[in-house]
Order: sequence, then structure tokens, then C-alpha cells
Amino acid sequence: MTLRAAVIFVILLISTLFPQEKRGYEYCAEKKQNMLPASLQKLQNIEAIAHTFDVLDYKLNLDIYNCFISPYPKSFTGSVVVKFKVDSTLNQIVLDAVNTSIVVDSLGFAGASFTHASNKLNITLDSTYSPGDTVEVKIYYRHNNVSDNAFYASGGTVFTDNEPEGARKWFPCWDKPSDKATVDLTARVPVNVKLGSNGLLKDSTNTGSEIYYRWVSRDPVTTYLTVISARVNYQLFILNWIDPVSGDTLPIRLYANPGETVSQTIRDAIINQTTGFSEKYGPYPFEKNGYATLNNQFTWGGMENQTLTSLCPNCWSQNLLAHEFAHQWFGDMISPSTWADIFLNEGFATFSESVWEEVKPGGSYSAYKSMINSDANYYKQQNPGWPIYNPSWAIVTPGTNELFNTAITYAKGSCVLAMARYVLGSELFFSTVRSYATDSTFRYKNASIPEFIVKMSEASGQDLTWFFEQWLYEPNHPSYSNTYWISQPGSRDWTLNFKARQTQSGSVYYKMPIELKISFTSGADTTIRVFNDQNNQIFTFNFDRSPTSLVFDPNDEIVLKTANTVMSTEDEQLSPLEYTLYSNYPNPFNPSTTIKFAVPEGSDVKLSVFNTNGEEVGVIASGYFESGIHKVEFNANNLPSGIYFAVLNAGGKMLRQKMILIK
Repeated sequence: MTLRAAVIFVILLISTLFPQEKRGYEYCAEKKQNMLPASLQKLQNIEAIAHTFDVLDYKLNLDIYNCFISPYPKSFTGSVVVKFKVDSTLNQIVLDAVNTSIVVDSLGFAGASFTHASNKLNITLDSTYSPGDTVEVKIYYRHNNVSDNAFYASGGTVFTDNEPEGARKWFPCWDKPSDKATVDLTARVPVNVKLGSNGLLKDSTNTGSEIYYRWVSRDPVTTYLTVISARVNYQLFILNWIDPVSGDTLPIRLYANPGETVSQTIRDAIINQTTGFSEKYGPYPFEKNGYATLNNQFTWGGMENQTLTSLCPNCWSQNLLAHEFAHQWFGDMISPSTWADIFLNEGFATFSESVWEEVKPGGSYSAYKSMINSDANYYKQQNPGWPIYNPSWAIVTPGTNELFNTAITYAKGSCVLAMARYVLGSELFFSTVRSYATDSTFRYKNASIPEFIVKMSEASGQDLTWFFEQWLYEPNHPSYSNTYWISQPGSRDWTLNFKARQTQSGSVYYKMPIELKISFTSGADTTIRVFNDQNNQIFTFNFDRSPTSLVFDPNDEIVLKTANTVMSTEDEQLSPLEYTLYSNYPNPFNPSTTIKFAVPEGSDVKLSVFNTNGEEVGVIASGYFESGIHKVEFNANNLPSGIYFAVLNAGGKMLRQKMILIK
């Protein structure tokens, strides 16, 4: 789903003068944030995630015929057969069923008796069942004629909308994203109604006065993605996408309100998105895809119901379609283990809007980057100051304004993935994401953010814990206040020193690879990439031509940051904030080199040299040094060529720099 537009006068003015397509995540967050009255947004459902059974299938049979006829009541009768596997010895189960919406009449199959209170349906079984047993309980129930923000009926349109926990308002279920099950749904409607749902249409029986639609999902669905979209006189268009690898045909069903036009441009975009995202993320996972525009009760954007996305009236927008379509991989095929893992849904979907700008016909990396920069700017303007990952959300479902916060869940989530692409490089990043999306551990199942981090590390061949933990677990972003200075130690030698300094409070030091673009009095510019893993870290670069200036992060790859970089003199660095050991110069050297170190206050210092076996081969400096930057000479006349390490012990810290001796 999608998000609120940024309400800044300049943006509104630009939008007025130069209309642009609304972002998909704006539609999505807008919907999710406004789905409940403010008084009900804090759901406060404190529930253990683990339960004693695993739902395998919901078989729903609903009579919603009268919901399409004036005065369009929201009441209907229905039944659901809940098929489940027993995980631990039990003689009862508990399901979610909101009392104000659902009235339970009776039970069948293995259901013996029930109580229904406090939105919980407690079912006593006809026997005590053992782990591994498969059991079916049938529940006969009615839906009241109430507006519950889950089951909607008005003006000849009926639809459902469940995220985060609305399914429990129109059928009894275990309503948490961690328990996915197949769905077999039969609905009775008037003959002038078309009805779509999850999976494939197995049957539509027209008796002349009514139609029974039966939809069956081959693949498990989480409850919040279970859907009905139906209306009188729906237009139905069917596109067929041919998988270029397998040759299989994927039907894509487009349900449009009467009078709406689904342009050829949009139809082409749907086909091209299927191709582009399948190449990036792996084969499209389901047996069909579909989109359905709804009525004005669904005014807020889109909802990524599995294989049948809901759209607001006439919202055939490429950005919105790209966002919701990406959810079929991220959110639908791989669903979040808990609501604490919402980044795995919305971060990927928002990021995919930018990917679409790159992979669509005529697209480009610069268009991708422009949209990522837009996400970053929105986040920095609207940042509420909390992290993406909040483990308490696994137990207490937060209010929708928190769970679907535009700046954090959508914009920042998108930017984190863009920066992961920068860290890994495009080819490795997308192959790693594809490995995650095609892993049988997660495919058609669930994933948590910690599991995602482990998989991304494994698939990329490098430990990415440091990256994802700082960007997902910590609030805010780095604020850089960098300096650099240039010196000329020899007539044809120049040294450029760069100090990376972060000044933010309330969050960690953000480690990142950083790029530095250096210009010279003659010749081409050069861009150097180094890994910055500590504050006030100084990098020293030696050149045989005169550098004139330095630009930090010239391509704005660390999009979640503020930064200021100024040129200073070496003298201005004489009051360092931290103990620092600079790179030696020259390096490689033969046989002498200069080593600089800095102490922020008077300290006892020992500066030694070690070989690669860890043996100390020399002491360069030892004793008390005043605050400031100090230079010492190291002569390696008595040492063979090889790699050595200068090691500084001062102020309780140990710092080291690699040196290369070549004779």
C-alpha cells in the first residue's frame, strides 16, 4: 500500500505547474494511515505469536447476494471450515472473531462447543488431539450490518480490506501474518456481479438468478491478504503475460469500474513490470495476478492482496501499480513474521518504484536515483525520530500512523535498500535479493528482519550485520562535519588528509564505505573509495600532482545523511577530538617514512612497529606527549621488505596502520 503527499508549499506549487504522477507509496501509506478512526488506531492486541496449531486451509462459503441490492446491507451469512494441523496436544483452539461484526451460530465437524467473548472464539473440540493430527472445524456465522472498516458494501460494490488485522471482522481465523493457509472461497451473488478473489477461478455457476463464484488459492495466503472484490457491471479485461524463460502464460485480470479506461500505456506497463521485476527478483510466484478498482469508500490508494490488488477509483497509475506489484514477492510470497518486520514489505515495495524507473522501457539509472533522492528528502523533512525495526510491534500491534509511517516505513526503508545496493554493487545486490526471494526457507512462508539479515549476508558472501543493524535498528541518520587539508612534503609530492567526523546525537556511529572525489591543478579528477568505521578517522592520500579540492560522497550514495565538508590547514587539526594514528608517508617506503599521530590531551604514548607474525620489531616513540599532532621518523634499514604495522597505544586505545617496505 501507499503514502501521504508531502505538504510543503514548494512541492505543491511545483506539482501545480508541472503535474507529476503521484508516488505509489504515497497512495499506500495514505490508505494504511487513515484506515481507522484516530480513537481506534491503537489496537493494543497483546497476543503470543506462537500457538498450538497451524492453519492449513480456510474453506469459506458466503451468501452476500443481498449486499449488492439497495439499501446495500453489510450483513451476510456464511460458514468457514478451518483445517489445521495440531502442534501440541490440545482439546480446544482459539480464533480471532470480532464480536461487534461476527455472530457465531453453531459448529460442525470436530467442533463440540464454543464461547465467543472479547473478540475471541474459544472452540472446544470433540476429542483430545496429538501433535501431527489434522483436524477440521466448521463454523456457521453471520456478519452484522455494521461498518467495521474490513467488510464494505455500498452502491453495488462489495470489497474487503484487512491490513493489519481486519480479516477477523468478516470470518473467524487466526489473524496474524505468521500463520498462512490456502483459501477456498465460494460466494453467492446476483447475475450482474463479477467477483474476484485470491488464486484461480475454479468455477462460476450461473443458475439464471444468481452466480456462485469459487476461487481457490494454490499457494498459502496470510489472513490480511485474503480478499473479495466485487461489483455490479464490473468491466473485466484479461492480459496474458508469457514467461520468457518457461513459456508459461500468466493471466492478469483487470477489474475496472464502469466508465473507467485502462489505457494501452497502463496495460503495457503491467506487462513490462511483470518482465522487469521477474528478472530482478525471481519468477513471478503465483498462478495469476490481478487488479480491481473499488468505489469511493476506498479513496486512499492501493492494497496488495495476494494475486488481486485493490485500487482506488480510476487509480491506474504506474507508480502505484509498481509498488503494489512488488508486494507480490515482498509481503505476499514472503510475508512478515510479525508487524515488527513491516520493512520487508514496504521498504521493498517503495524501493521497487525506483527500480521500475530504471528497468521500464526508456528507463535509466539516473531516473532511479532521482526517485531514491526524493525518498531521502521526504524522510529527512518528516523524520519522527524512531527506528524502522521496533521489536515490541511483534507483540503489540501499533497504531496505523506508526506502523505505516510514511517517512520511516516507506521512504527510509526504500533508502536503506538503495544504500545496500551501493555497498554491494548493483550486480551482487540484485543477485543477493533474488537469492532471498527464491529461498525455499522463505518462499510462500514468512521472514523476520533478523532472518533477512542472515540470508543477505550468506547470499552476498559477506557479513552485512553491521549495515542492516545500524540502519534498521537505530533511529535517525549520520550528520557529517568533515575536514580535509593539503600539504607538500616534497617538491614533487603532495599529501591530502581527510577527516570523517559525525556529530549526530542519540544514535550510533554509522559505518559506511565513503567516496571522495579529488580535483587537481592538472589532469583528471579521481574518486577514491575507503571504509569509514570510526569517528574522526583520518585518511591520508599521496599524489605526484597538486590536489586542489575534495568532494565528499559526490554521487550522494549515502542518501540518508546531512553533510558539510570544509578545507582547513594542518595547523587547524592540532586539537584532535580523538586519539588518531595517521597513514605513514611515503607508503610504500624505503628505508624511511614519517608517521604522524594525534593525542587530544597530554598522554603516555608508545608507538611500535610489528611484523605480520605479531612480533614487535621496533619502538619508534615512547613517553609523555602533549596534546596535538606529532611526527616521528621510522628507519627500516635493518628490516627486510614486507608488510609491517605501526601500532599506537595511548589513552587506553590501540590503533594501527599498515605499512609496506620495499627495498
